[in-house]
Amino acid sequence: MTKDVTVSELQDHLTEHLKNVRSGTTLRVLLGGEFVAEIRPPNDPFENLVARPALRPMPTIDLPPLITKRDILEYLDEERGDR
Repeated sequence: MTKDVTVSELQDHLTEHLKNVRSGTTLRVLLGGEFVAEIRPPNDPFENLVARPALRPMPTIDLPPLITKRDILEYLDEERGDR
């Protein structure tokens, strides 16, 4: 959604307009009826990512069984510490 605002309207209600921008509205700023600036929400870095199916199946890897003297959760607790 795009909304036109004058410079004086933007100055008088800046917080309200910025809340609208945060929620997705693009502001076109007009000075003397002339378009001078645009304020829009920041780009989402993941906005244009597309998940595609794999081109080929992943190979299977036979791994030996995990053999430890301690429970794996003990290692995890030790690694995390006091987090």
